[in-house]
This record gives sequence, structure tokens and C-alpha cells, in this order.
Amino acid sequence: NSIIFEDSTVQSLSSKFSYKEILGLGYSYKLSSKLSAGFSIRYFTQEFNHENFKPILIDTLYYLERETQTEKSNFWKGDIGFNYFFNDNFSVSLSSINLFNFSERSSSLENETFNIRNDKAALARISFSPLSNSNLNFLYETNNSFQLGAHQNIPFDDANIGLNVTVLHDELQTPFINGISVGLSYSNNFWEAALSTINPSPRLS
Repeated sequence: NSIIFEDSTVQSLSSKFSYKEILGLGYSYKLSSKLSAGFSIRYFTQEFNHENFKPILIDTLYYLERETQTEKSNFWKGDIGFNYFFNDNFSVSLSSINLFNFSERSSSLENETFNIRNDKAALARISFSPLSNSNLNFLYETNNSFQLGAHQNIPFDDANIGLNVTVLHDELQTPFINGISVGLSYSNNFWEAALSTINPSPRLS
């Protein structure tokens, strides 16, 4: 945002938003040889910073002083999920998205638009291993978003090199395929390192 003064000078105002996942806990229990169930709890913080001009009267003159208004909000998210293994190569899972939301400090109406989405939905996942050390995954959310990914693990001496590619679709973004994620990992008996990147697809006119 910008403000134009009487002398035609322009002063710009900026806004900054930060989102952090501070803590995540999860637990899974094997109900049978094929079925398992679990839950997760995550803790998030949000911070909204908006610049404004505050009028100050000195004698008979008004001055505008730049100030930053900061607001923070915190909340918990909780979800449950189930995983069913048909065999060693094929499994299906179903889990909730934003099943429980507990706000410690809610944001104001001014910042409500910028909140992390908390719409309730469900996530279905199909995992298939057609070859040794390879895996294909398809994730579908009931809000019409999906991910399609492929992972290949390459044994190397006493270590493993992992390659993965994921195609992303979000109903709220264009084009239809709006992102591609590529990752590379290395692991051995003592440590593991991973590198990944997301390349958004160019917007089609």
C-alpha cells in the first residue's frame, strides 16, 4: 500500500506475515497385521505485521509517524488416520485434515484473511511399490487438491541415495499442475541428509 501526500511525494506501507510450526507429536498403533491407526497434534504460531502512519500534532502542524502494528495468534491442530496394508507392495490410508482446532489466541478480523487455512477435509493416500526400492504415491484431498509422487531408492555400498519427484495440484491455484517438487537424499548407518526444491508452474494467460 502507498499514501500520496499533498506535495505529490509517495510513502509506501508494507505488511509481513510469518507462519511457524513449533511442535509436532504423533503416535501410531498396530491394530492387526494389516491395519494400523494413529493421531497427530501440532502447534502453530502466526505473526502479522502492518505498517501505518500515526498523525502527531506539534503546535499547529500535523506530522505522520510511521509505526508497525504486530499481532500474534497461536493454535493447535489435531488429526487421526488409518492405514491398511493389502500386501507388502500396496497400501491405502485415510486421515483427517484439521479435525480439531484449539486457539490459544485468535487473530483479529483484520488479519483473519491471512490465517493458516483450517477448513476440515479428508485425505486419502494410495501407495504402490511396483519394483524393488521404488514407490509410487497418490494423495487426494476432499478439497480437490492432489499430489502424485515417485520415489526411487538406490543402494550404494553401505548407504542409500534417494530420488523423488512430486507433482502438485491445488484447486485454488492455476494452472492445473501448479508445482513440481524434486528431492535428493543420502543416508547411511550414522546420518542422513536431504535436499528438496519446489518449482511453481508458470501461470498460463
